[in-house]
Amino acid sequence: MLISGAHEKIISLYWLGRFLLGAGLFGAVQQIEFSKLKLALVVAVTGFIQGLLAIWQFANQSIWSNKWLGMASQKASELGASVIEIGGDRYLRAYGSWPHPNILGGFLILILGAWFYLLTQAKERQQKRFVILTGIGIAAGIFFSFSRASWLIFLTLYAWAWFYVSRYRREKFDKKILSAIGLVVVVLTVLFAPLVETRMGVGERQRLEIRSEEERLSGYGQAIEIIKNNWWGVGMGNYAFTMRDYYKIDDPWEIQPVHNTYLMIWAELGAVGFLLVILLNCYIIKLLIKRKGWWNLGILMIIYGLMLFDHFWWTTASGMYIWWLAAGLGYKERELRIKI
Repeated sequence: MLISGAHEKIISLYWLGRFLLGAGLFGAVQQIEFSKLKLALVVAVTGFIQGLLAIWQFANQSIWSNKWLGMASQKASELGASVIEIGGDRYLRAYGSWPHPNILGGFLILILGAWFYLLTQAKERQQKRFVILTGIGIAAGIFFSFSRASWLIFLTLYAWAWFYVSRYRREKFDKKILSAIGLVVVVLTVLFAPLVETRMGVGERQRLEIRSEEERLSGYGQAIEIIKNNWWGVGMGNYAFTMRDYYKIDDPWEIQPVHNTYLMIWAELGAVGFLLVILLNCYIIKLLIKRKGWWNLGILMIIYGLMLFDHFWWTTASGMYIWWLAAGLGYKERELRIKI
């Protein structure tokens, strides 16, 4: 059920429009000839700029508003800002140009996948300098987002790359560059150890971290309850309205989508819609494995992993478009038309 049974049909129509725009992006990718290397270069530069922005925001503990970048003003002292609280002190997490630090972290993790591809292609000294510079910016941006899901996947990717270097493809990676990126992360972790410990739940638990964990856990229970009572789905974009009515919530800021994209899709599209989405992605995975499109498969697997921890891949236009773009690049591999 996409629209017919939705409580807010206009919202469902708007959500369907975004979905179709994403599908159009998927189709457009199939018609465009481009170089994978040039795409990776552009993406890495974009990630580097976001990383610099994240460093600046955290250092200044404020974010200025900018309509062209879609940035809203944020300050650590303001309620509603995403912060880390230690005692009575509040530390603003970096947003980049995104609506939330978790989205910044997820975006940079995807860019890290493209950066690893550049790492395999860098041969000359200038190329390696470019790779190490962009890598430091991307890693710093991931760190200052203070997104635990992004940290987890970053460590997983880094461990995989190190294992890959030392065992199978030593000639394809520059181990010194990987070491430099690791050193940057270690230094930042030491410098900001109290903030890292708070986010990781080490030592005395802080009020906001406890509240965040409780909200996430309760969100899972609420989503499962809504799914049980709406087998055919509540309609695209209608999860928040269903929560409001089902749980009699008066304050809008108390309405939080479940931090799991799969449950969001199931709740809004129903079992049939959820199954169709899963089958489409499984088909693309099958194509990538058949054609050995490992880089594209890696990017998709990163997205699938991040979907377990957040909802923005479905609830924000940017998240949905990135998902469609990654899926489109994966599907394009069936014809092997991307130039190396």
